[in-house]
Amino acid sequence: MSLLVHMTPDRIPIRLSKKEQEYPKEVLDELFEEYTIGTIRSKLTELVHTALIEDDRYNNPKNRSDLLAFYIKLERGLETAYVLNFLKRKDSLSDS
Repeated sequence: MSLLVHMTPDRIPIRLSKKEQEYPKEVLDELFEEYTIGTIRSKLTELVHTALIEDDRYNNPKNRSDLLAFYIKLERGLETAYVLNFLKRKDSLSDS
């Protein structure tokens, strides 16, 4: 069953397909196959640095594209964590 039935509009994941909402662990597997936790920290630092300080490295379209792709994957990972947390809370309420 889709999570959309149980979530208010402000809580619906926008980056995850219905299938990914049903099998959220696959999204995290994909994220962590591509990025280690150290790489994630480094990329987050790059995002913050780029947002706060002008950096010539990001005048190159490929570098901007790579950083944006990382951001989207990270956002999908966060949505997945949100879905897993939602399912865990829903299950614990139904067990009560």
